[in-house]
Amino acid sequence: MSHLSLDWREAPTTSQIVARIERLFTELDANRAVGLRLSSTTAKGAVVLEELDGVHLFLRKDEKITRRFNKGTVAYWKGMFELGASMADHLMSQEDVMNRFVEYKECRPKDMTMAQVRKNIKDLAVTIGVHPWALGIKPEGNGQISVPRGVTITMKLVKNMQLYRDRDVLGGRPRDYLRETAVQRQSGATTISPLIDSLTVAVKEHAPVRAVLVIEHRNLKQLMSAEEIGDVILIMTSGCPGSATKELLHMLYRSEQLASVPFLYFSDHDFEGVQIFYNLKYGTVTSAWCNQTEVCPKLRWVGPSRKDLLESPAAFKAQHEAQFRRDRPHQSDDNVIKAMDSWESKMSKKLNNKLVKSTKRDRSLFAGFCKAGWLDYEPELKAELEMMLESASKFRLADLTQVGNLYAKVYVRDKVEDLSPVKVRTESVKAKQPISVRSPTGERYKDIDSQALLDSVPEPPASEADSLASQVPTAVPMTKTQKEELLKNLEALFV
Repeated sequence: MSHLSLDWREAPTTSQIVARIERLFTELDANRAVGLRLSSTTAKGAVVLEELDGVHLFLRKDEKITRRFNKGTVAYWKGMFELGASMADHLMSQEDVMNRFVEYKECRPKDMTMAQVRKNIKDLAVTIGVHPWALGIKPEGNGQISVPRGVTITMKLVKNMQLYRDRDVLGGRPRDYLRETAVQRQSGATTISPLIDSLTVAVKEHAPVRAVLVIEHRNLKQLMSAEEIGDVILIMTSGCPGSATKELLHMLYRSEQLASVPFLYFSDHDFEGVQIFYNLKYGTVTSAWCNQTEVCPKLRWVGPSRKDLLESPAAFKAQHEAQFRRDRPHQSDDNVIKAMDSWESKMSKKLNNKLVKSTKRDRSLFAGFCKAGWLDYEPELKAELEMMLESASKFRLADLTQVGNLYAKVYVRDKVEDLSPVKVRTESVKAKQPISVRSPTGERYKDIDSQALLDSVPEPPASEADSLASQVPTAVPMTKTQKEELLKNLEALFV
């Protein structure tokens, strides 16, 4: 069975596109019927979930529907003809003007809404076998990307689609239709650009990439950064991902530099978050004709789960206790234990109240997931969705911060540590506790003998001691009075 797969990088030349548009309407005039491919069809059997080159994704069958020209379709074909003729004029004028849908006002038929223009242009493009972007349509960019130190992603972006389409015919120089841009640590969170012709990932040997993280919300970038989580490439979809974001993720998946790197997905614990996941991994049903250049088969859903949220007080309790003791150094151990038990109980109740029941729309989404068949390849996620339907289980990813502002970052960092083949460097200890600038005082330090503490410090090796002594030739030995004064100061620190 043949499939329809369109890639804007392999588009025909401008004259070939115009010829296809003309041929379409010539066939309609001669036969009073023409075969159309509807771009967003959900007709039964039109889109199937199949394995292609070891990857499961939604594929579009290369089939057309016959739409006749008769009294009932006159208005439809009149609008399509006006739209096609205007597109052909723009293409032949050699002007790169059809950049965004909002610029179609000058070629929009009077009785056609903007929504109809968007749909009909896609239908026309897919029918003649051309990716809509190749006509000069740029998708809106809504996602963001950030990289850690030592990583540079260099991208070549198309700046003139007309010259890019005809590059082989005109023999133009790449700099005439391409521009180069780089995403580095200094760039911060960068908006994902559309029309990426190619990219390269450069990774310094001392800073390997541990994972590619895909997170649903852009507002979490204040809590998580590619650097703080620990040597990860971070992609924020900002809700439902656009085609530019999906294409970038697909290109990173195909990069040889990231061949052994896991791709991890974090989102709200709800059906909409799961819908974004399957669109990124298996492709969208309504745009199956371009899924082969937009899916990321390595993407893995890693939570958070309902269990992760409810266990977060226990997981964060040790850190909370450490901070509590630093803030209240004179509290007895019994009082600290009571305070921690009370905190854990209150947090558990608070988090249980955060859980939301599923809705009628959620059940409809779940039924659609099951019907599509992709959940059969995600048993862990399927069990989680079934739990959402049985009891109140939905919550937001940001709810992980209820136990502490840093816990969402700690949770993600620990997941990366567990799943990445590259383990964390020594300066980024897993779930590391923050260091207080205050002196450690309180009940636990009253009985520490300062002299014993000094005696416990090992003597440096002779060679090291000689090296240190040579670096400080003017050092003067301490007097007995100075030593006694030093001991008194140390004792004061631990009382």
